[in-house]
Amino acid sequence: MTAYKLRLKDENRKMGVRGGYRFIYLLILGDIKKAIPFHLYSKHAGKKPKSDLTEEEKKNLQNLTSAFNKLCNEGRN
Repeated sequence: MTAYKLRLKDENRKMGVRGGYRFIYLLILGDIKKAIPFHLYSKHAGKKPKSDLTEEEKKNLQNLTSAFNKLCNEGRN
């Protein structure tokens, strides 16, 4: 399982992918491939622009990925 960040256009603000949304998802590869949405945020939403995940969000993503990996591996045994 791996986490990926996808950039998306913000049509409402007429911004391209560099200034648009960030979509974080987990990709599970195996017998059945699955993509699980994790986090969606706008780079320019609110008063503080957000270009990346916070350290807490990164830690949560790592914990979630580890938990999913553990569940997937238990299901194979």
